[in-house]
Amino acid sequence: MLNISEIIKKTEEMFDLFNQHFYNNELTRPAITVSPDGGCGAYGWCTIHETWNADNELYREINLCAEYLDRPITEIAASLLHEMSHLFHI
Repeated sequence: MLNISEIIKKTEEMFDLFNQHFYNNELTRPAITVSPDGGCGAYGWCTIHETWNADNELYREINLCAEYLDRPITEIAASLLHEMSHLFHI
């Protein structure tokens, strides 16, 4: 059975490791989500605006598209790292 919360947890752990290794912990962790790509064929996306509000703190979003979560973990990690590069350049 697919466990979305476990996927999000593992993705957040990958984000933290990549942030430390590649970005000197300069990135603020965004809301990490999983949802369908809406037919555009993207593996994921990163929002340029702070679209999430939690306890009066605003966060950007990195989404991994649900249709492509069955790829090898290295490819999912590459998609996450790609979206992190967008976050870094905002």
